[in-house]
Amino acid sequence: MNFSIDGNKCHELIKNVGDAFVQQIILPAVEEVTKASTALFPVEKVIQERPKLKREIEDGLKARLSPYWITVQAVSITTITFSHDFSHAIEQKQVEEQNVQRAEFVRQQAEKEGQRQLALAEGQAKANRLLQESLKSSPEVLQMKALDKWDGTLPAYMGSGSVPFIKLDQGK
Repeated sequence: MNFSIDGNKCHELIKNVGDAFVQQIILPAVEEVTKASTALFPVEKVIQERPKLKREIEDGLKARLSPYWITVQAVSITTITFSHDFSHAIEQKQVEEQNVQRAEFVRQQAEKEGQRQLALAEGQAKANRLLQESLKSSPEVLQMKALDKWDGTLPAYMGSGSVPFIKLDQGK
């Protein structure tokens, strides 16, 4: 904590408290206000809300020390420590929250993929219906498709059913 003493009233501070005012007034005020201000925040949020905590401590110290003509200029929070078990519990909680967020993201991606697959299937079904309708109404379309796929080679065997009865000799 950075502070100054009102130059016009410093003699009052020394007369009423003595030259040990840091140990008698400032240190106890810092400890009390810090504990009281920290208690206003959920412990797992103390680090995240450090700027708010700093303002809370600063405001508390200004109010607490101004009757002694001590002006608080700035407060610095240099170290915030927790027990090992508590730190581990906070870390585990954050990991679990990240896992939940990841699972939700995967669920949303799967839902989007399902919607995409459904749209593709519906589109393919519509295309199949249109093709079927066009084939029914125009046998020429079917002939054109067959010609498009034909490579120009005549079949080696011809016949009906599954047993060929004539072998055509191509190229001889």
